Amino acid sequence: MATRTKLSELAADDLDEIMRYYCEELFIPQAAANFHNKIQKQIDLIDDNPFMYPLHHDEKLSAEGYRFVVIGKYIMFYIVSEDETSVDIIRIVYGGRNLSALFE
Repeated sequence: MATRTKLSELAADDLDEIMRYYCEELFIPQAAANFHNKIQKQIDLIDDNPFMYPLHHDEKLSAEGYRFVVIGKYIMFYIVSEDETSVDIIRIVYGGRNLSALFE
């Protein structure tokens, strides 16, 4: 089953900020490219099987349908549409952040 996956505005901003961090603060542009490739690979996998990753263990996030995949030190959150034809990537955040505060 192939779905249509798209980045939310927040997720696009998150990804831009991660790329900027790797390039401008760590001065490792290759790490930015590698991370971007990993994100794209996960999006391709989710396109083919949107239910391959679990619902988040937080009760509130799980009840709202948030699924997640860990990519290095980051977590990508996404929601599968009710009709299962599309996936929205909601956020891509550092795993050490207070996740509850991000989704209030």
